[in-house]
Amino acid sequence: MGMFNGRRRGVAKVAAEFDALQSDFQALQKDARRLADGIGHATTGALHSVGDAYGDAEEWTSRNVHSLKGSVRRQPLAACALSMTAGALLTALFFRR
Repeated sequence: MGMFNGRRRGVAKVAAEFDALQSDFQALQKDARRLADGIGHATTGALHSVGDAYGDAEEWTSRNVHSLKGSVRRQPLAACALSMTAGALLTALFFRR
């Protein structure tokens, strides 16, 4: 039966390598799940931050709109010149080649 000893050792070696590969694959799956969970938590945190920033900007705008209206009513020509200048700058930025 010496003829089958080499085959048994070869089969055992392949089985051991397969078990190691299977173990590595399971570890990879766990790492991928942890990565996905981390990305989900980070995304949730970022969405909350963006929502807070939007709320703050909306509140600041609401508080200052009355002041802006008063400035425009007191100095309509300056407000018109300022808005035209801002429009020209934005146009130059967005449509430059």
